[in-house]
Amino acid sequence: MKKTNKKHHPLNPVYTRETLFNYDYLNEEHKKAAKEVLSICKDLKLDTEQLESIIEEKFELEPIVEIHKNECLMVQAAEKAGIFTAVQGFTRERNGNQTYHYPVLSLICDIRKMNEIYDIIQKQALQVKELVDKENKS
Repeated sequence: MKKTNKKHHPLNPVYTRETLFNYDYLNEEHKKAAKEVLSICKDLKLDTEQLESIIEEKFELEPIVEIHKNECLMVQAAEKAGIFTAVQGFTRERNGNQTYHYPVLSLICDIRKMNEIYDIIQKQALQVKELVDKENKS
């Protein structure tokens, strides 16, 4: 869990601000974002819940579900074959109100290791088939 320290704003004790954002180094993109938030507030005259929802969506503040590379059968097989996989970045997909990050992976090996990965996956598929067949006979 992330530790956040909040400090009261000197001009308004009710308003608290996160100390994680450093206002000393504002850039043009920060200012554009602030102007966009102000524009949304003025144009739509929203209640607080609506405003929070729009800001979270526009500035991608909602939680992002990051899919771990080990959820991939190919990665699992590569690791069994002794091959290292590296995350190179993420692709993003939005499904309803949820955003998912899927890892983009690199896997470097010679063709013999690729064949080994294939064999591992085939063996796993065969084991699953045998379990399903056994279950269906019961």
